[in-house]
Amino acid sequence: MMQLTSIQQRFILHWGEMGTRWGINRTVAQIHALLYLAPRPLHAEDIADTLSLARSNVSTSLKELQGWRLVRLVHVLDDKRDHFESLHDVWEMFRIIADERKRREIDPTRAMLHQLLTAPEAGLDPLTKGRLEALVGVVCGGKRLATVGAGPFPPFGRESAQAARSRGVIFFARVFLLIPKLHKMNINLINSAHGKFRELPPEPTWFVADWRRMLFVHFHLPPAVLAPHVPHALDLHEGRAWVSLVFFRLEGLRPPGSGALGRALFRPISDHAFLNVRTYVRAEAGPGIHFLAEWIPNRLSAWFGPRTYGLPYRLGSFDCDLSGDSGGVGRIAVHDPALGQNLSIAFPTQAAPLAVARPGTTASFLLERYTAYTWRKPVRRFFQVSHPPWHYHAADWLRTDTALIAAAFPWFRAAEFHSAHLSPGVGGVRMSRPRRLAEFQAGRRVAAERSQGPGVRDQPGASISYAFSQPKLRLLD
Repeated sequence: MMQLTSIQQRFILHWGEMGTRWGINRTVAQIHALLYLAPRPLHAEDIADTLSLARSNVSTSLKELQGWRLVRLVHVLDDKRDHFESLHDVWEMFRIIADERKRREIDPTRAMLHQLLTAPEAGLDPLTKGRLEALVGVVCGGKRLATVGAGPFPPFGRESAQAARSRGVIFFARVFLLIPKLHKMNINLINSAHGKFRELPPEPTWFVADWRRMLFVHFHLPPAVLAPHVPHALDLHEGRAWVSLVFFRLEGLRPPGSGALGRALFRPISDHAFLNVRTYVRAEAGPGIHFLAEWIPNRLSAWFGPRTYGLPYRLGSFDCDLSGDSGGVGRIAVHDPALGQNLSIAFPTQAAPLAVARPGTTASFLLERYTAYTWRKPVRRFFQVSHPPWHYHAADWLRTDTALIAAAFPWFRAAEFHSAHLSPGVGGVRMSRPRRLAEFQAGRRVAAERSQGPGVRDQPGASISYAFSQPKLRLLD
């Protein structure tokens, strides 16, 4: 059962009231609002208990929401029950609603009017014909719409080309002005669902994506071993430096608000596996992670990522079984043809119940990171991400062969395994535009001078810094 805050309760009640005004059953709208705010997929019993509804009513409402394509069926590790989650992309959600209303309301009316106007039998007097044609002009947008089909927005009718262009410019200007407001509303609602507020990224959102099937494998090592290979001060925990191997699938990469069209356009650089090696640092934009290397199987992404975000992409081939069909054991294998080395990980797919990291714990230190730093030729960049907190399983065992990581980074031989976390992943992850740290520092200095204050200081915390030298990949004998 999900514990609702007063803000969540008010939103769910209001969404139900709005649903009745839109011609949708109140219960259906309330379940949709609950799933939209939920931090994780919910099963029918959770929904029934949270909203105090009958189980049969919940089942019927979920089927209707699936028919609207606003809710999808998902499965959770170690739970045979069907779980459900809502779309979290606001523009995609409203596009689907508009498209479904057109399909259910406008299309049948248009087909009926077309049949009446083209019926071979006599009896269609001029008055009736004229009024039906006028109705076609309103419902279907005139002859142009009747021939090419209706979209979610009506055409400009018989306006002049100049007037149509003007309306188009105004419409898209309003859309782009509205995107940040919808983004803020979306993230604030998500954060309220977790009982905490997380600041929005100060930079504009460039991309939205889903991160699925996450596996975090954590190692620690002496700070003096790692620091010479990292261009930022290390963020220490329990006096140790940390390195994590993170595997996940990137799905549905698109610009914010672009919906299905954006997914289709960006599919050539989306929907593939990632394996990144990251460490934990403190720098000018606050505590975050620094990417040391990222293996991907997509050549186009390997070209695009370094030139935009400065990401250290490397090509590799992946062979994965994430479902654990063979005895409840999942496996990940990555081969780097340039180094001629492999990485393999075996892990349990049957694990403990999902949990959220408590503040101050090692899991929170390792998982809850929302600023990422990169380094390329020798420009240092950072970008920020926004998503709900991780829901994870703590793996009770793991088998690893990290020869690939040791070949890429010889210092990794000093690392010791600490723990591993499995997560179903998160959807609607927002990634800000990349920004150069030098530009960010200059902006902070100007702001400090204008305020005539002592300047902006990083948050206090244990850190260690050494002279930085670019690590070079090489094969070990």
